[in-house]
Amino acid sequence: MARGFYDEAKSEYEEALRLAFEVGAYAETPFLMARLAELAYRAGERSQALAALDEANAAAERYSVTDSGAFVRLLRAQLALDDGEVAVAREQWEQACEMTTRGTPPPQFMAALNWVEALVTAAESGPEPGLHKMVDALAGAVAGRCADVVTASLVESAAGLLSELGDHPRAARLLAAGTSWRGGHPVRPRSAPGPSARRPPRVPLSVPSVMSPSGRRGRASPRPTPCGSSRRR
Repeated sequence: MARGFYDEAKSEYEEALRLAFEVGAYAETPFLMARLAELAYRAGERSQALAALDEANAAAERYSVTDSGAFVRLLRAQLALDDGEVAVAREQWEQACEMTTRGTPPPQFMAALNWVEALVTAAESGPEPGLHKMVDALAGAVAGRCADVVTASLVESAAGLLSELGDHPRAARLLAAGTSWRGGHPVRPRSAPGPSARRPPRVPLSVPSVMSPSGRRGRASPRPTPCGSSRRR
């Protein structure tokens, strides 16, 4: 998924979801459902994506998996941004933050959380405040030793903000760096972009998280920008 092989990723996630139900690993199912929802949205299947997110959220509540619930809200924040619903995006981001404080998410998930905050800030206050947030998010991802595909998403989003500020040469260098860190695989856009009142300058929906927000498969984040510590600047 991180490298744009969406069809293959969908097959793998569907198989993982089937196996999770088969062996009774129900706590893993909400995250897998949420990833399938993200893939549906990338394919332009918005109604299917929203239905899958509802199902993932219900499963997270049913099995008391707070970290997956936070991930669902993070995805909802991203979808709201794509639709230009900035206030809804901020609300969903804040809910994700609140839920994250109850667990020990790995650096990858904190990078995604900080990334979405930067995008929301850019939509609210313009590219310059958003860029400051994005730089902080990138610093946290590097400090947390996140995978290259995670840092690539952050620098590509920073490139969009720099471009809006008119710094096209630096934006081009960041895009080249991001493509290199992805192993030469550029980001694939969604099939059918939705309407947007003010779409933040960035790459299309691509939450920079390459594993479950659960701390079971990663050490806790250094939390370079704690949730709730900053708002609109």
